[in-house]
Amino acid sequence: MAQFVDPKQQGVHIVSAEQNASDATPGRSRILRLIGASLIGLVAIGIFGGIYWLVVHSPVSDANAAMRVARYDLAMNALGNIPARFSDWPGVPYQRAKVMVGVQSFRESPDWEAIGEDLKRLRAEHPKDADLMVIEARYWLRAPDYQKAGALAEQAAKADKENAEAWFLMGLHAEQAGDTAKAVEHYRKALTESPDSPQYRSSLARGLLELGKPDEALAEFKGIRDFPLARVEAAMAHWAKGEIKEAAGAQRDALGMLGNEQLSGRYHNRREWLFRLPAGNQGVRLASSEDKLCYARLGEAASRSLAGEPAVAFPPADCAQPRKEVRELVADRLCRFVEKPQPSMSGAASRLRRSLGMTGSCPA
Repeated sequence: MAQFVDPKQQGVHIVSAEQNASDATPGRSRILRLIGASLIGLVAIGIFGGIYWLVVHSPVSDANAAMRVARYDLAMNALGNIPARFSDWPGVPYQRAKVMVGVQSFRESPDWEAIGEDLKRLRAEHPKDADLMVIEARYWLRAPDYQKAGALAEQAAKADKENAEAWFLMGLHAEQAGDTAKAVEHYRKALTESPDSPQYRSSLARGLLELGKPDEALAEFKGIRDFPLARVEAAMAHWAKGEIKEAAGAQRDALGMLGNEQLSGRYHNRREWLFRLPAGNQGVRLASSEDKLCYARLGEAASRSLAGEPAVAFPPADCAQPRKEVRELVADRLCRFVEKPQPSMSGAASRLRRSLGMTGSCPA
């Protein structure tokens, strides 16, 4: 016969269903509180991220895009849209310092010593920053050290393939090295990344002209507005085609633009004009408004003289004593774009060169 055993006598503890439910309630409450806190945290992160995107990320992104085409003025304006309370957020002070160095390099008379010190510090902190490489490349252009500038531009293009200014500077390096075909490739790449840039399109057109393609060059020049350098260079294409009156018209357009303070003060018109003299593989840099005006005035007076206009003073009175580099530049243009392609005008072009103090014959 089975014996009944009292659980209490055996020391067995019986737990009722009510007790189980009661003990589980605090555990579920903790889980619910954790879930609630997590949801609140996710919402807070979402709000925080949204604020960051609107007030910090978007302006910084716009600034980065502007720096890729060396529009440091637009980059600074973009950063200026960041509210003051967010101006010290991580990354923002660095972006502002980087843009400021770029802005300083485009001033009428840049303090290159101060720019060099800022670049040295920033480059040490951010050695792989493509924008800083580009700014340093421009720093070496004014030396001029095209080799260093080209090497830095190439590094920048590898680090950021969308950096149009890096491709443009690589084009300048190739052009100064005498490899015009390579320069045209780089200028095309820069223009692909920034189709509206008058500087990049003008450089491409000049490369085409140097390759003996004046019609293609003029087609590119015609797509450029409000950029006096393009009109000055278009005149050389007209010279090469024997269109002297058209050349004079283009040069007058350039002079009108250079005389317009509002237009000449635009950011892309504050850039230096860079040229290459094949003889001696020499680079010429026209940075001041006075040199740019003098070069355009010499070209316009030369066109009028070549067109047979009587009593044209050359050099003109408003550019009677041009710098040696400007005289050499105009003499080179007369040789390559008038004397060689237009033998019938070689005598007139030679007289103009002699008036500039260039007594030697054109290079072979």
